[in-house]
Amino acid sequence: MHVLFLPSWYHTSQKPTLGSFFKEQALSLKEHGCNVGVIYPEPVSIKHALTCTPPSQLNDVQINTKRNRYFTLPALYRINLKQRMVQYQKLFEQYTQDFGLPDVLHAHSCFYGPGGGAGLAAKQIAQQYQIPFVITEHASAAKLSTTPKFETQLIGQAYRAANQLVCVSESLASILRDRFELDRTIEVIGNVVDSKLFTPKEKIQDDFTFITVAHLRPVKRVASIISAFSYITEEHPKAKLLIVGDGEDKQKLKTLCESLRLKQVKFIGDSSREAVAKLMQSSDCYVNWSEYETFSVAVHEALSCGLEVISSPCDGPEYVVKKLNGKVAEDSTIDTLTKLMFEVLKKTSCGLNERNQRHAYIYSNFSRGAIAQQLIREYNAIVK
Repeated sequence: MHVLFLPSWYHTSQKPTLGSFFKEQALSLKEHGCNVGVIYPEPVSIKHALTCTPPSQLNDVQINTKRNRYFTLPALYRINLKQRMVQYQKLFEQYTQDFGLPDVLHAHSCFYGPGGGAGLAAKQIAQQYQIPFVITEHASAAKLSTTPKFETQLIGQAYRAANQLVCVSESLASILRDRFELDRTIEVIGNVVDSKLFTPKEKIQDDFTFITVAHLRPVKRVASIISAFSYITEEHPKAKLLIVGDGEDKQKLKTLCESLRLKQVKFIGDSSREAVAKLMQSSDCYVNWSEYETFSVAVHEALSCGLEVISSPCDGPEYVVKKLNGKVAEDSTIDTLTKLMFEVLKKTSCGLNERNQRHAYIYSNFSRGAIAQQLIREYNAIVK
């Protein structure tokens, strides 16, 4: 089976972990006998033109890859979106010259216009070359009303034309059905979780550690986590909070910690997957307080490490969190989060056996092998 991935976003010189779950999925398919390729046109603002690594240096030796870089024009949304479709088409033609026509196209997300739109490009290419195509939707933008009307119509057309439509969570599938009035089957297949890297370890330290991993921006509501944690330290002064990631809110969050005189909060910054795994393995509870998520790889990685998880009601990981005896809040107030954090602290710390049970569930449902088998079934159903 020859599968060609069209990701809407992918790793760049500035963001080396961007779209890491697309690569994980491609590698999982390759491990299970598929011939997998990737095409990705990278849109670049002119002001960053001189600081970007040449695309050839970013190609993945493990996967047949064609990528390029092109400039976008400020404030010309429709023109930039059309240009993006042209760039996908060019890369497809280059790819097929070197590696032949794929049996199936697999586009990841339709949203984010000139910075995404892979599903829209896949529809055009599939119709031109008579190739079946799959769309997997990941984007939290599906919950928002910020997408232009003309683009929303194009996205709906792509969803209806796709031979298979997949979402990474049941809640996202429900949102697509309602927003786009879809009367069709939507399969639910989650993202790959590296269950070999994110494994349980016996925790040695006595201090209770909360951890969150996020791009630090308002929608992640890390300020609420810090505020709730400030109440925790009044009764548990040795408790710790690790904040992993960078972003626009980082300085504001540091200032908040200073104003609350919280010395128990540590900002780690952007970290490799290996470093994140070690941090999770030495922690006790993962806190996700996002306004919305569609899957949350970080939550599933924490569960794979066997951690307790507290989650906001964000239409993403709630089913799995509840399944593994985590705590899903009824609302997103700081008082509710504080209460749940106290409840986790009062619970007898889970041993390695309980951690292993959580890991086993993630391995069975979201490991490379589990996701690859689900995807191959979808491909076989549409490839003649």
